[in-house]
Amino acid sequence: MLVVRNLNYKNILRNITFKIGKSGFVAILGPNGSGKTTLLKCLANIFRDYKGDIFILGKNLKKINKKEIPQLISYVPQKSFGNSLKVYETILLGRLASKGFSAITKKDFEVIEKILEELKIKHLANKETKNLSGGEFQKVQIARALAQNAKILLLDEPTNNLDIKNKILLFELLKKLSKKILIISVLHDISFSLNYADHFIFLKNGNIVKTSHKNFVKHEDIAELFDLKEIIFDDFYENNFKNFCNNI
Repeated sequence: MLVVRNLNYKNILRNITFKIGKSGFVAILGPNGSGKTTLLKCLANIFRDYKGDIFILGKNLKKINKKEIPQLISYVPQKSFGNSLKVYETILLGRLASKGFSAITKKDFEVIEKILEELKIKHLANKETKNLSGGEFQKVQIARALAQNAKILLLDEPTNNLDIKNKILLFELLKKLSKKILIISVLHDISFSLNYADHFIFLKNGNIVKTSHKNFVKHEDIAELFDLKEIIFDDFYENNFKNFCNNI
């Protein structure tokens, strides 16, 4: 579904090449300044002055009609700010992005209600986004992207400002959705990445150093990626993390 060939962006990304199927949860890991956000913005059609090719469903991203993009890609940036729009209106805009105002139906409102319930933000529906906490606003931005119902969901550090319980709720939802759509997320939390992602892209100094299914990721890979002398995510931590999640 998603094919990236020899992607170069200024002096930030170098010869990025990978291929991903129609569904799954892909985590992009790497140290600060490795080009993770830049890669995501290229995939989101925000940075268009790259060299190389990005194909979605066999179509070159640069040649896809702009009106078709919202049906294919939804994107949640690392940082964004609230305004005078209410939470419900913000999420509705996500739905309208891929459908248009004239196409809205009763089913679309039902989808929004379901998303509000799944992210546990229904009580915020009539609140202006500028008056939300950082964690609340982050969930609204994710809700907006989910309402868009695109085939690819791109997330840049989606757990920013979320407490541990809301992180788990979000990852459980993303894991469920990844059975139907493709989710690609920049993540910094190694423990969540290893517990929820299916595939990994390791990025360092603008280069892909490894792509791997979760079953083939070794602790040594993480340690080398982040220049650690020893991996902090040991078996004891992993087992306790899983036990904690099971008791939520």
